[in-house]
Amino acid sequence: MTTKQINHMAAWASEVADAHNKSITYVLMKLHEAMTQYRDIEHIKSYVLKELNEV
Repeated sequence: MTTKQINHMAAWASEVADAHNKSITYVLMKLHEAMTQYRDIEHIKSYVLKELNEV
């Protein structure tokens, strides 16, 4: 992942944390889980959102 992509994902994670009323730490943990399983950014985002909607 490029630095630009990492910065994009960090900003996205912050927005998602606010939208789902979750801590940024929790969202970043889910983001890390997704990044160990997927390489495509859209798959990563989809995984994180699915995980947050199940909680």
